Amino acid sequence: YGHQAARIANFSRIRNFIRRRYEDLPLNIPEDKKEDKAYINRYIDKNLEFLLKEIVKKQGKLSKEEQCFIEEFTQIARETKRLERRCLKLMDDFLAREPIWQWLQRIKGISKVLAINLIRNFGYCEEAKSPSSIWKFAGLDVVDGKARARKRGEKAQYRPRAKVVAWLIGDSFLKQRTPYYREIYDKEKQRLEALEFEPGELHEKYPNSYKVTDLKLTPLHIHRRAMRKMIKRFLIHYYVVARKLKGLPIRPPYVEEKLKHTNIEPPPLTDGLF
Repeated sequence: YGHQAARIANFSRIRNFIRRRYEDLPLNIPEDKKEDKAYINRYIDKNLEFLLKEIVKKQGKLSKEEQCFIEEFTQIARETKRLERRCLKLMDDFLAREPIWQWLQRIKGISKVLAINLIRNFGYCEEAKSPSSIWKFAGLDVVDGKARARKRGEKAQYRPRAKVVAWLIGDSFLKQRTPYYREIYDKEKQRLEALEFEPGELHEKYPNSYKVTDLKLTPLHIHRRAMRKMIKRFLIHYYVVARKLKGLPIRPPYVEEKLKHTNIEPPPLTDGLF
């Protein structure tokens, strides 16, 4: 992430300079925040060299200072890109030794970076005696009927970084429309959109978010609930696959073990792993 951020920052500096020169914008005056981001597509990395040539055609040679700026930051950007590729090679070497990667690489939306962060934060769930343990570890358990929330001034009762990784995976599943997991999100979202509560019910439970007259969940609340369900289902599957690969005992989820639910599907794409 560090090398990736450095590369993006350096190319962004070049991009900002080229865009301002191409559009005849002043270089030394901050711009107002743009709501319309459509212009970004013109200034993607692969177009920058062409646009720079167009500037020279249209406006004449760049000044010595401008030429120096472009050359230096282009060189820095290339160096950061080379370092990023070296890091990716190290990641390949690391993942090649991890049995869980044989499963994770089959799942659309799980990149090498996400896979390494999963292994780094969750390991092979050696300390998780049940799926609910891994949910609690990532701050995805329920407290007093509501999603766990971190309180100011109090030490987190979960690993914040593990929660970040879990939500990054959920976000990736949505963007990549990952088979099976995206379907969980869509079905849960549709179910929640159809729910209607009694007057005052939502206000009593979430006084800061709902009025007494509110009968439906807000779109953001629906999105977060559906995301949580999708992520928690993936973490159950990660728990099962990881512990099986290590030869550790598997405990069923609470709803299956205690409530006798029978609709908990096994992890997808596990053929030939065990």
